[in-house]
Amino acid sequence: MKDVKYHWRAVDLRWLIALLLMFCLGMTVAVRQAPFSMPDEGAHYLRAYEVSHFHLLNYRNHVGVDIPCDEYLIAAKKYQLTPDIQKKAEDGWMDSSCRVRSVNTAGTYSFVPYIPAALALFITEKLEWKVEDKLVAARGANFAVWFTILFFGLLLIEEGRILMACLVLMPSFFWQLVALSADGSTFAFCLIYVFLVVSTAQQRTVVTPKLMKILLPIAALIGASKGVYVPIALLSFGLWDRLPDKGRFYKLMVCATPTLVALGVFLLLTGLADPSLIYLGNGANPANQMAGILSDPISFADIIFRSLLQTDLRGLVAPAYAVPNAGRAFAITVVAGVASAILLIHSDFGVDRRFRVVAALVFILLLTAVGLPLYLTYSPVGAQHILGLQGRYYLPLIPLAFIAVAVNVTQVKWRQLLKQLQSKSGWIAIIPLLGLILACFNIR
Repeated sequence: MKDVKYHWRAVDLRWLIALLLMFCLGMTVAVRQAPFSMPDEGAHYLRAYEVSHFHLLNYRNHVGVDIPCDEYLIAAKKYQLTPDIQKKAEDGWMDSSCRVRSVNTAGTYSFVPYIPAALALFITEKLEWKVEDKLVAARGANFAVWFTILFFGLLLIEEGRILMACLVLMPSFFWQLVALSADGSTFAFCLIYVFLVVSTAQQRTVVTPKLMKILLPIAALIGASKGVYVPIALLSFGLWDRLPDKGRFYKLMVCATPTLVALGVFLLLTGLADPSLIYLGNGANPANQMAGILSDPISFADIIFRSLLQTDLRGLVAPAYAVPNAGRAFAITVVAGVASAILLIHSDFGVDRRFRVVAALVFILLLTAVGLPLYLTYSPVGAQHILGLQGRYYLPLIPLAFIAVAVNVTQVKWRQLLKQLQSKSGWIAIIPLLGLILACFNIR
C-alpha cells in the first residue's frame, strides 16, 4: 500500500468532444421533451418553485408558498396533486390575482436536489417567462450541473471507466439527468461516491483524513437527496485494508461514519418535514405494514423477490414515457452496453476480492431498500407485491453489480485481441451516443 496524492486523470480530446456532444444532446432533450411528461415532473416543478422562493423546508404549519393559479394548473393538472387546492385554482384561474398554495407530493423532499432548477426558475420568473419555458430552463440547469459532475467524476476511475461511461449514456439514466426531479442529484451523488471509493482502491492509496473530508460531505448529500440510497455509503467498508493499522474498532468507526452521516442527515430532514405531506395511497398504513415485516421477515423477502421479477426492467434502458417507437435506438444502446461490458470488464476493476464482496453485499441490501418505502407508504396493507416499483430506481445499483461480478478476461488465449480493443476503447462510448441521438429524434 502506498501513500500517494489523490488525483484526477487528465482530460484528453476524446473526453472533451464527448462532453460537448452529450451536453448538446441533453439540452436538446430538455427543449424537445413534452412539458411535464416525465415522471412526477409537475410535483417536482412545484417543489423547485418553493425552493426558488427560499422556502427550503415544509415544516409543520408552514407548508408551501403562494403560486399563481394558472401556473399551478399547468404544472399540476395532469396529476391532480391536491384536489381541494386544484378546485380552488380552477375556480379562480381567470383572475390574475388568484393564488393557491404549492402543496405537492414531493413536499417532504430536501431542498438540495432542487438548487439548480430553483436558480433557473428564480431567474426566469424575473424575466416573466411562460411556465413551459421555465420548465425547459429548469431542466437545462438540472442536466448541466448533475451531468457535468458525473462526467468529470468518471475521470477518477482508472480501470473500467468506459464501462461506467456507457452506464451514464444509457437512455433511461440520461433522461433522468434531464428530467426535473430529485433523481439527477441522487444519481450524481451516489455514483460520485462509488467513483471515489473505487478509485481509492484502484490507486492503492491509504485512507487519509483529507479523503474522509471529501467522502463525508458526499455521503451527507446522498442522505439529503433520497435516503433510500444511504446503503451506498457502506461501500467504504471495501477500504478496510487501506486504513492505518490502529485496531479494528478504529477501522470500524471510520468505515461506518459515512453511512451514519448520510442516515443522520436523512432522518433530520424527514423529521423536520410535515408528515402529512407523505403520500399514503392505496390504503397504505406504514405502522401496520412495518409490524408485519418484523413479525415475518421471510414473507417480506419473498414479496421483494417476486416484485423484482414483475418489475419492467426494460426501464433500466428505455424511458418509454419519453421516446415511443424507438426500439432500434434502444437495441443499439443495449447491444453496445453488453459489448462494452464483455470487452472492458477486466482485472476486477483493479480492486481485490474483499472489495468485490462488499460491493455485492451493498447491492443486495439496496435491492430491499429501494422497495421498502414503496411497500410502507404506497402499497395496501397485506399486499403481496410492491406497487410503483420501477426499473429506473435500480440505476445506482448497476456499477456495484459490475464490480461484484468482474472477471479477468484478459487472461484467456485471445489476450492480444482484447488488448488492441482496449487500446481503442475510448471510442466505444460513441455507440451508445449514436443510440441516444437516434432516440432523441423520436421524442414525444
